[in-house]
Amino acid sequence: MSDKVYPGDEFFDQALRLCINDNDTAEEENTLFLKAINKGLALDDEWLAYNFLGSGYLEVSDDQRALSAYRKAFALIDKVSKEKLSDQKDLLKASKQKCGILFCIKGVEQEEASEYFDAQATYEEAVKLTDHPIAHEKLVRLYEIFSGVKNKTENLKKAVYHNDYIINNETQLEHFPKYQEVLAYAKEKKSSLSKELGAATTGHKVKIIVGVIIAFMILRLIGCH
Repeated sequence: MSDKVYPGDEFFDQALRLCINDNDTAEEENTLFLKAINKGLALDDEWLAYNFLGSGYLEVSDDQRALSAYRKAFALIDKVSKEKLSDQKDLLKASKQKCGILFCIKGVEQEEASEYFDAQATYEEAVKLTDHPIAHEKLVRLYEIFSGVKNKTENLKKAVYHNDYIINNETQLEHFPKYQEVLAYAKEKKSSLSKELGAATTGHKVKIIVGVIIAFMILRLIGCH
């Protein structure tokens, strides 16, 4: 923590003490962390408090508030000191896992409600903030679906990108639970996706060539008159 005293430090310290006390409740911790944030904390401690809040809200099954807390934590991460991030690397990994899963649950709910573009935005946010492999996998499947509706080549390229990302970043992603299952699926998909993209790209080029030929013929006909 910072040497400077902040108005929320007392509540923050109380909340941290409760975190190691088996007799406390998540509601108590959440209340204290929230008070600490509202009163004012050093930036490093505010980031830490939001991470604890996200986990605490999950414990009481308040997914919406948990996701909101994690979003605020990740919004601060670029300003957090390297020392704090290094000290709390395990906490950060846990937060990325939990937050990524919350995003994926939300995305699945949106898909079930046929809100496919909202689901896409949700999975993209999950990838940006947490790099969760399941979010990458969801985008592979979603972009493949989109490719059957419009912008076939463009959407297949996006599907291939996310599928290859899963395969090519094992060291970065292997700490996520279920990664090996996601990796196995991505390897299975690689060949078929590449073939689909190859066919789509060839078809797109043929359409362009045909279009150019037709335009040239029209211009010649016009010139004849």
